[in-house]
Amino acid sequence: MTKAEILAMKPGPELDELVGKLMGATPVVKWYAMNKNETAYFMDFECRRLAQDWHVKITGEYKNHRYSSDGGHIVRKEFYRQYSADISAAMEILESSGDQFFLRKTPSGKYAAGFLNISSMGDTAPEAICKAALLAKMEVTT
Repeated sequence: MTKAEILAMKPGPELDELVGKLMGATPVVKWYAMNKNETAYFMDFECRRLAQDWHVKITGEYKNHRYSSDGGHIVRKEFYRQYSADISAAMEILESSGDQFFLRKTPSGKYAAGFLNISSMGDTAPEAICKAALLAKMEVTT
């Protein structure tokens, strides 16, 4: 991923996943009973076995159920903490870095965050922190 791609990212699941992986965080895993196009879900489950049992029951016993007729299947999804939206999660990034960092609000109302000589801007403090952390990691590995 390039610097420009990181800076262009909006807060949300994709940015959270990159930061979560950088932090070595374990994602929350959930299983969803979803329609064919994965545009709607019918149920969510904490473990695969419960999801599979539900799927077998619905598709076997209730052929006319919307789930069955709409190509229902089970999908595994991973979720990381909302680093790019939750300030307490974003602060964990700063605390775990071990490096010197800064965070400040600029006169324009945006936030600036940085590690050593790497910095980023964002509309919110969590966004700026996430992007700065990813850029700092990119700098170290290149």
